[in-house]
Amino acid sequence: MQNIIHPDLEKSINNWFEAKFNGLTSPFYSSIDLRNSSYKIAPVDANLFPAGFNNLSEESRTMAARLIESYFKRHQYKKVLIIPENYTRNKMYIENVFVIEKVLQLAGFEARIGLLHNEVYNLIEQYETVVKENSL
Repeated sequence: MQNIIHPDLEKSINNWFEAKFNGLTSPFYSSIDLRNSSYKIAPVDANLFPAGFNNLSEESRTMAARLIESYFKRHQYKKVLIIPENYTRNKMYIENVFVIEKVLQLAGFEARIGLLHNEVYNLIEQYETVVKENSL
Protein backbone atom coordinates (compact mmCIF):
# COMPACT_ATOMS: atom_id res chain seq x y z
CA MET A 1 0.00 0.00 0.00
CA GLN A 2 1.27 3.45 -0.86
CA ASN A 3 2.17 5.74 2.03
CA ILE A 4 -0.18 8.73 1.73
CA ILE A 5 1.72 10.85 4.26
CA HIS A 6 4.58 12.92 2.89
CA PRO A 7 7.84 11.53 4.36
CA ASP A 8 8.94 14.98 5.58
CA LEU A 9 5.76 15.33 7.62
CA GLU A 10 5.52 11.79 9.02
CA LYS A 11 7.81 12.40 12.03
CA SER A 12 6.08 15.63 13.04
CA ILE A 13 2.65 13.98 12.69
CA ASN A 14 3.77 11.03 14.83
CA ASN A 15 5.18 13.42 17.44
CA TRP A 16 1.90 15.35 17.50
CA PHE A 17 -0.11 12.15 18.07
CA GLU A 18 2.31 10.99 20.77
CA ALA A 19 1.99 14.34 22.61
CA LYS A 20 -1.82 14.32 22.37
CA PHE A 21 -2.25 10.71 23.51
CA ASN A 22 0.49 10.57 26.15
CA GLY A 23 -1.11 9.49 29.43
CA LEU A 24 -4.46 8.55 27.90
CA THR A 25 -5.78 5.03 28.10
CA SER A 26 -6.69 3.92 24.62
CA PRO A 27 -9.08 1.11 23.71
CA PHE A 28 -7.60 -2.38 23.60
CA TYR A 29 -7.81 -2.26 19.83
CA SER A 30 -9.78 -0.30 17.28
CA SER A 31 -9.75 0.88 13.71
CA ILE A 32 -10.61 4.11 11.97
CA ASP A 33 -11.54 4.25 8.31
CA LEU A 34 -10.00 7.29 6.64
CA ARG A 35 -11.01 9.06 3.45
CA ASN A 36 -8.19 10.68 1.51
CA SER A 37 -9.20 13.37 -0.99
CA SER A 38 -5.55 14.16 -1.92
CA TYR A 39 -5.55 17.47 -0.02
CA LYS A 40 -7.04 16.36 3.30
CA ILE A 41 -7.73 13.21 5.26
CA ALA A 42 -10.89 12.72 7.32
CA PRO A 43 -12.12 9.91 9.59
CA VAL A 44 -15.37 8.42 8.28
CA ASP A 45 -15.95 5.46 10.59
CA ALA A 46 -14.57 4.26 13.92
CA ASN A 47 -14.79 0.66 15.06
CA LEU A 48 -14.07 -0.46 18.62
CA PHE A 49 -14.39 -4.11 17.60
CA PRO A 50 -13.07 -4.29 14.03
CA ALA A 51 -12.63 -7.52 12.14
CA GLY A 52 -9.52 -8.75 10.38
CA PHE A 53 -7.69 -10.97 12.86
CA ASN A 54 -8.63 -13.91 10.63
CA ASN A 55 -6.39 -12.38 7.94
CA LEU A 56 -3.25 -12.47 10.11
CA SER A 57 -0.48 -14.95 9.35
CA GLU A 58 0.70 -17.26 12.13
CA GLU A 59 3.72 -15.01 12.64
CA SER A 60 1.47 -11.94 12.94
CA ARG A 61 -0.81 -13.77 15.40
CA THR A 62 2.22 -14.51 17.58
CA MET A 63 3.25 -10.86 17.39
CA ALA A 64 -0.32 -9.79 18.24
CA ALA A 65 -0.27 -12.10 21.28
CA ARG A 66 2.98 -10.49 22.47
CA LEU A 67 1.53 -6.99 22.01
CA ILE A 68 -1.66 -7.94 23.86
CA GLU A 69 0.37 -9.41 26.70
CA SER A 70 2.45 -6.22 26.83
CA TYR A 71 -0.65 -4.00 26.77
CA PHE A 72 -2.16 -5.76 29.78
CA LYS A 73 1.14 -6.38 31.58
CA ARG A 74 0.48 -3.83 34.32
CA HIS A 75 -2.92 -5.33 35.14
CA GLN A 76 -3.76 -8.59 36.84
CA TYR A 77 -6.24 -9.74 34.20
CA LYS A 78 -6.41 -13.46 33.64
CA LYS A 79 -9.77 -14.03 31.97
CA VAL A 80 -11.37 -12.48 28.88
CA LEU A 81 -14.94 -12.84 27.68
CA ILE A 82 -15.41 -11.84 24.04
CA ILE A 83 -18.95 -10.68 23.28
CA PRO A 84 -19.29 -10.36 19.50
CA GLU A 85 -22.03 -8.48 17.69
CA ASN A 86 -25.45 -10.09 17.82
CA TYR A 87 -27.35 -11.58 14.90
CA THR A 88 -24.44 -11.84 12.51
CA ARG A 89 -24.36 -14.40 9.76
CA ASN A 90 -21.04 -13.17 8.35
CA LYS A 91 -18.76 -16.20 8.38
CA MET A 92 -15.60 -14.09 8.05
CA TYR A 93 -16.58 -12.05 11.11
CA ILE A 94 -17.20 -15.23 13.10
CA GLU A 95 -13.82 -16.60 11.97
CA ASN A 96 -12.28 -13.31 13.16
CA VAL A 97 -13.87 -13.77 16.60
CA PHE A 98 -12.42 -17.27 16.94
CA VAL A 99 -8.95 -16.04 15.92
CA ILE A 100 -9.15 -13.25 18.54
CA GLU A 101 -9.97 -15.93 21.12
CA LYS A 102 -6.92 -17.98 20.02
CA VAL A 103 -4.61 -14.95 20.05
CA LEU A 104 -5.75 -14.05 23.57
CA GLN A 105 -5.14 -17.64 24.67
CA LEU A 106 -1.69 -17.48 23.08
CA ALA A 107 -1.07 -14.33 25.15
CA GLY A 108 -1.80 -16.35 28.30
CA PHE A 109 -5.42 -15.42 28.97
CA GLU A 110 -8.31 -17.75 29.64
CA ALA A 111 -10.49 -16.51 26.77
CA ARG A 112 -14.02 -17.51 25.84
CA ILE A 113 -16.72 -16.29 23.50
CA GLY A 114 -20.06 -15.26 25.01
CA LEU A 115 -23.40 -14.09 23.69
CA LEU A 116 -25.89 -12.01 25.64
CA HIS A 117 -28.63 -14.56 25.07
CA ASN A 118 -29.03 -17.91 23.41
CA GLU A 119 -28.94 -17.33 19.67
CA VAL A 120 -29.50 -20.77 18.22
CA TYR A 121 -29.46 -19.41 14.66
CA ASN A 122 -26.06 -17.76 15.13
CA LEU A 123 -23.07 -19.32 13.39
CA ILE A 124 -21.03 -19.48 16.60
CA GLU A 125 -21.17 -23.00 17.93
CA GLN A 126 -18.80 -22.99 20.91
CA TYR A 127 -19.83 -20.11 23.12
CA GLU A 128 -20.97 -19.22 26.60
CA THR A 129 -24.45 -17.79 27.11
CA VAL A 130 -24.27 -14.66 29.23
CA VAL A 131 -27.61 -13.81 30.82
CA LYS A 132 -28.14 -10.49 32.55
CA GLU A 133 -30.59 -10.83 35.42
CA ASN A 134 -33.84 -8.83 35.19
CA SER A 135 -33.38 -8.30 31.48
CA LEU A 136 -36.13 -8.54 28.91
